[in-house]
Amino acid sequence: MSASSDHQCAVGADGKLRDAKDIPWYHDADDAAPINDPNSQQGRGKRVKNTTKLEASLAAQKQDDDGKPIAPKAQRRSVGNPKPARRVCQPQETDDDMDDDGVYVISSGSEDDEGSASEFEDDEVVMTNEELASVLPSKTVPLTAAAPQTSSANTVASAPPPIKKNDSFSSLMDGKKNFVYLFYEPVTTDADGSVVPNAKYYKCFHGARATFKVTKGMRHSTKNMVNHLRAHFPAMYKLYHSFSNRDSLPTPFEIDIASASVPTDSEEVTQHLKGLEIAQEATIKAAFEKQVNASWDQAEFEGLLVEWMVSCD
Repeated sequence: MSASSDHQCAVGADGKLRDAKDIPWYHDADDAAPINDPNSQQGRGKRVKNTTKLEASLAAQKQDDDGKPIAPKAQRRSVGNPKPARRVCQPQETDDDMDDDGVYVISSGSEDDEGSASEFEDDEVVMTNEELASVLPSKTVPLTAAAPQTSSANTVASAPPPIKKNDSFSSLMDGKKNFVYLFYEPVTTDADGSVVPNAKYYKCFHGARATFKVTKGMRHSTKNMVNHLRAHFPAMYKLYHSFSNRDSLPTPFEIDIASASVPTDSEEVTQHLKGLEIAQEATIKAAFEKQVNASWDQAEFEGLLVEWMVSCD
């Protein structure tokens, strides 16, 4: 048995039982330092502290200079209302304030709440008349405004009257832009009396007065009506062609020719149609002469050729 074990033994060297306070206790048989005795002096963390000075200092903070206790401050109750909006408060006018360069005070407090006046004292802002004038329009005038409402009566009264056409061209055309309608009369049925829904029928003024049908499926094409003039009435076709290739509207006499209101074999009609044919030939001849006399520009030709190829692609 080791020396430390003998020292920890409860039986002394004389073979008698030792008193508990005389027995040194260890955590382990090989420990060099024994466990502290319960009656021995405790460590720093377990000692009784002397807090007399600390308590005296805390008590002194709760007293005034005369040694009387200080009454606790009443806690301010939070109302929870939002901060009032800033408004412009103008002070009462005096003789000194009548000058144009007076000032205005912007206060964020309320007139009825005197207690909050001192709280918002630091938020007061002084503005001059010029600054106030620059701010007010942006706050009061909306950025956009609705268009003024106008009654239908005012609109009708202010609208210009429609332009009336004095010639008989408008009545024959009936709102249509194709001059071929001058050679045809609108009818309600086909040649055999049949009717197709949403179809329109036109009867030629010349010859046997053939009837043609124009439907929505045909995209309102008048190709058959034009081909009928070309095949059976060449003179009327040339007249129609002259209408389409000039800027001026047909004359009343030409409209009478197209609608067969005058005999087509009369001398006057023959001379007029011949004059149109001569004018057309002169125009074609002049165009060829202009083309022949014009200088050749290879770059322009190539540019036109490229444009034509692109459009055909």
